[in-house]
Amino acid sequence: MALSPLRLWPFLLACLNLPTGLAEDSVTLLRGGNPCEGLVTVQHRGQQGMVCGDRWGQGEGDVICRQLGCGHALFTPKYVLWPSERQGSVLQAMRCQGEEASLWECSLGPWVPERDCACECISALHCSGRRPGGSPHL
Repeated sequence: MALSPLRLWPFLLACLNLPTGLAEDSVTLLRGGNPCEGLVTVQHRGQQGMVCGDRWGQGEGDVICRQLGCGHALFTPKYVLWPSERQGSVLQAMRCQGEEASLWECSLGPWVPERDCACECISALHCSGRRPGGSPHL
């Protein structure tokens, strides 16, 4: 039985909206009350995960807030993960001076297992601004 071209149409439309995968670098804030606050999630070097909180501070937060169009960092807390929340790798040893235009101009360390993050915590961020709509701005 041959498939009608009309039956393939939903499949073809779905293919146009497929995510681009892990090829593109990006940064987002998850689980916050708005797109300018939350847990820092990075997609970099073909991997995706949270940022280790060992060296997390104001400079790193300012750069990410600016990159996301969210002003500057108000708070740069660290979040301790429950064992059930652990997902594998974290980006370690991120260092920004605070004046960089984007995270990709900062010194970024390797992806390591979460257990290698000395503080056993991940980075969170509360920026001064709010972007309307809620879609990620990269």
